[in-house]
Amino acid sequence: MEKRLDKLSDDSKRRYKTNPLRALDSKDKGDQEQFVNAPKLYDYLDEESKNYFEDTKKYLELMNINYVVNDKLVRGLDYYSDTVFEIKSDKLGSQATVLAGGRYDRLLEILGNAKVPGIGFAAGMERIAMLMDENLIAKKENKIYVIYFDETKEYFVKVIEELRKNEIKVNFDYNPKSFGAQMKKANRENADYVLILGEDEQKENVVTMKKFSTGEQEKYKLEDVIEILK
Repeated sequence: MEKRLDKLSDDSKRRYKTNPLRALDSKDKGDQEQFVNAPKLYDYLDEESKNYFEDTKKYLELMNINYVVNDKLVRGLDYYSDTVFEIKSDKLGSQATVLAGGRYDRLLEILGNAKVPGIGFAAGMERIAMLMDENLIAKKENKIYVIYFDETKEYFVKVIEELRKNEIKVNFDYNPKSFGAQMKKANRENADYVLILGEDEQKENVVTMKKFSTGEQEKYKLEDVIEILK
């Protein structure tokens, strides 16, 4: 960057002195031309960070979420760690970004508290409103709790993505514990139905659905579960 400093905009020259990475985020066309062949951040990640990034992409693909890896995407806050992201829509013209954020595993520790991983984002409410379906109608929904395990995490991702595509909301534990602990949590949340995704369900490509009010449970194909819950 130093070798190209005389060709950069005044804003990027200032950023070069204070936070060089932010210069990569410049919207100036001249700056963008200078950074076309800039070194890629990915090539300088350690093995742990590369594995985390590859896992992140894998789960996006499992959920059929289209993504583009942007080597020059830089967020303005220094406490981000690992992944930063922007979600865009092609229906908003030049103001395509709907929300943006990232992961911050060390923020609370920096503030003097325990080390607690986190993720956050900021969204434009007006832009979200512009994208909303005008015919959305509020309706009573069943409370669904999904039980899964580390061994069935990929199957779990596929199942909840199909449920969400069919506008079925689900709750679950981001750090799954024992079956009993998850069942107790489902009970505390007054779930109407529990969907169980164990190793047997994964092998058979089915879902065990339990209705809390009656205690009845049965194995179903996912498409049948969707029809019951819609």
